[in-house]
Amino acid sequence: MANSSENMEKLLKWGIANSDPDRLRAETEQLAAPSNAEAAKEKLAWLDAMHAADREWEDALLAVQNHSELERDTVLGALRAVRFFVEQIDMASNLAKRGAVKQVLELVQHSDEEIRMEAAFVLGTALAHNELVQKKCMEEKAIEILVAQSSSEKSPQVRKKLLLALSALLRHNRVGQYVFLRKHNGASVLGDFLRDPATSVRRKAAHATLHLLRDGSDDEQREFAPDVVQPMMGTLARDLDEDTAEAVRHFRALRCATAADPARMQALGDVLDRT
Repeated sequence: MANSSENMEKLLKWGIANSDPDRLRAETEQLAAPSNAEAAKEKLAWLDAMHAADREWEDALLAVQNHSELERDTVLGALRAVRFFVEQIDMASNLAKRGAVKQVLELVQHSDEEIRMEAAFVLGTALAHNELVQKKCMEEKAIEILVAQSSSEKSPQVRKKLLLALSALLRHNRVGQYVFLRKHNGASVLGDFLRDPATSVRRKAAHATLHLLRDGSDDEQREFAPDVVQPMMGTLARDLDEDTAEAVRHFRALRCATAADPARMQALGDVLDRT
């Protein structure tokens, strides 16, 4: 038993004397970390995923640009894929650079309701906070197309998406706002949206109207406000029971228009105060 204890003690002393903490730590980290082969495999999988996404984008964009030659379901699927990609501002800019805005606007006027709705949705998504897409849409006369299409559109879902695209096109776009208001009777167009039978369309129109009022100069507000205050008042009065808080927020933002028609705005204020 004594010899066994002595042997164990000698073995322990030898192990301590011959140990290399740095080497042991390095070996431990190497075991914990993935091998070079595993790291390379992961990188390859990531690159494959990126290439697959690039191929999907290219295929979808090509389908949109050649929509007249393709089946309806193929075009619809391509539009949905494009909408997913253009949520990223760089991809939205790429849509404009590749000249595909023209084809998306063509599809906004398509005979198929789902295709019209998806195309308008793509446009509204790509336009969000993107000056390059706004500029390209202006070159392609998008305001004229969206206004004309909205006036004849029967589907409330499509009308809402058309208004989404129009609102995004006009946001912080002084040239677009001028063209819309002066050349396309924009106040009247918004008035029609504000009287829309669909609540979702009226509310979107209220937001679009407020953004225009906020962006405009004092002179533009005074000229623009009389044409939209009455339909705006009607919109809020109709929708109070559904979302009073939102209506109050709209009303407060419209204070810039009180000089245009104080009596009407005071009447709306009285309605809101009673709720």
